[in-house]
Amino acid sequence: MLRSSINSVYTKSLNKYTTNASICALRSRKPRPKLVQRCFQQEEIVPLQAASKEETASAFLHWVESLDPLTLVVYSDGSLSSEGAASYGFTIHQNNIPISDGSGRLGPAEVFDAEATGALEGLKAALNLRGSASQNIFICLDNLAAATCLRGTPSDSCQDVFLEFQALATSHGAIQVRWVPGHSDIPGNEQADKLAKAASSFPKPEGALPTLAYLRRIARQKPKEAFEAWWSASAPEQYKKLNLKATAGCPPELSLPRAALHHLLAARSLHGQACKQINQIKSNPQFDLIWIRKCGI
Repeated sequence: MLRSSINSVYTKSLNKYTTNASICALRSRKPRPKLVQRCFQQEEIVPLQAASKEETASAFLHWVESLDPLTLVVYSDGSLSSEGAASYGFTIHQNNIPISDGSGRLGPAEVFDAEATGALEGLKAALNLRGSASQNIFICLDNLAAATCLRGTPSDSCQDVFLEFQALATSHGAIQVRWVPGHSDIPGNEQADKLAKAASSFPKPEGALPTLAYLRRIARQKPKEAFEAWWSASAPEQYKKLNLKATAGCPPELSLPRAALHHLLAARSLHGQACKQINQIKSNPQFDLIWIRKCGI
């Protein structure tokens, strides 16, 4: 009997750390991010967003019309399907005409990583076009965080993607990053969005390592799921009847005055005077128990 109890406790303790151990095992296979010095622009740069989404969309369309006909505009986008497939798409416009596009799927990643990868792949495709060495190239994406990292300090997640993008931009010398409002009827952005979503059905790349953003999300999500599974199996029967949910955060009941909280917890757990009162109500057919459930007891 004692041995079975010890084994039970040991198994529960072991399962508690299984999730973290599996995440650490995945993390150990991926190279650590470099300690990169923060980037500070010597000259003043135009903010990525200086107006509302509607105003920025209108100004962007006027800006595109004013560009030199030979200028290359790369629209890129990232997507994360309901099944968790991260993918990207890009389209290259010249004089408002699509001249090239591409898309692909990532391994375990987040939409932020897909946005960065789409910008990099779009830039590579633009640099491979004839005459691109002498043309201005604009990279336009609707993810403000990714755009900020592309032209500033790289994020730890997909750091190699940001560093490669910045190296290519520096070597070319005439590449700029712009933020474009998403879902604002901007043709290039809408095309990139469709390409990214369609790429989620592509086969998952073999041997792809998870990104740091993906691992961070899993590290937050798995303990929450384990806690919810434990509660559904271990909650007191009275709590199950009342369909009371547990949370790892601060429940709203704790904002009640101490006396009111005492009575609420006693009623929920059928302790003390609350147990006697509820039994009296149940034994009286004139009382409707619906109000009890509405009160959460």
